[in-house]
Amino acid sequence: MEVVYEKVTINGVVQNRKTKPILYSATDIIYPVDGKLTNSTSRTQGCYNNDTENPRLNLICVIYPIIEIPAEAVPGHSWTNNNTQYLDHKEKFACGEVTFRLINNTQLVIWKPEKVVDKRHIRNCTDKIYSEMQEYANWFQKRFRCKLGLPEIYQDYHLAFQENDPVLRDYVEKNGIIKVVDGAGRVIAWWDQSKGHPEFETSDERIAETRVFAPMKIIWLEDKIPVLENKIDALESTLTNKVLNNLEEKIGSIIENKISQIIEKQLSRFFEKPKQPDSFKDQGLNINHEKEDFERGVIG
Repeated sequence: MEVVYEKVTINGVVQNRKTKPILYSATDIIYPVDGKLTNSTSRTQGCYNNDTENPRLNLICVIYPIIEIPAEAVPGHSWTNNNTQYLDHKEKFACGEVTFRLINNTQLVIWKPEKVVDKRHIRNCTDKIYSEMQEYANWFQKRFRCKLGLPEIYQDYHLAFQENDPVLRDYVEKNGIIKVVDGAGRVIAWWDQSKGHPEFETSDERIAETRVFAPMKIIWLEDKIPVLENKIDALESTLTNKVLNNLEEKIGSIIENKISQIIEKQLSRFFEKPKQPDSFKDQGLNINHEKEDFERGVIG
């Protein structure tokens, strides 16, 4: 930002330019290009300058709480609605006309002109909006001597793509709008012609990315699927061989242990002496006693 002072002339000669400061104004470039968004100025409504791939970012607005009300009067159009007082102050910057709306002197809403966004940086829109809006908020604080709090998104911004499909264009031109609804009944995307020609719009960055990059992603997947199939087949073969080898080792170990136990048990039974029944032992004792008695009788 730079301060612009009123030129004081005496007899056509410019005197000290800093005699009477009248307002703050933006430089030619309000925010440097940092690779996130393209450096584009505001365009006329619905004009892409023949750019059909990059989306148009519109409804760019944030809201700030006013911590200290402006010390200087803010000029602009004021009105009251439902006991709420509004005041719109418009200022021209390098990007176009920016609107500052005061709500009951407690909140400040800033609207920025629409711009075309580089499709590669759709995911960074929110961060970039906050960064850019802070520049305008700083200007407002300096210009009207007030203090603002932390910003919030006031309204979901829209990412709009010019629709080139002839079938969709014809349908939108005849019916006005097509809505895409999710399982919860929420509208997540739509086609309309609010700018005079059919457009696809969404407030979801992921859907916008899908809209732009879906054809390239499909081609990439088609190229990768055969490679993935070969890798999966090789992995299945390796795992199958590994599992079979482990099973063979475990089964062989189990069989070997069981057979050795069975053989050992059978051998122990083969070499074990047979046990005589108790009845046989008693009969043997009786025979011995009879033999002893007989021998005593003969000798006596």
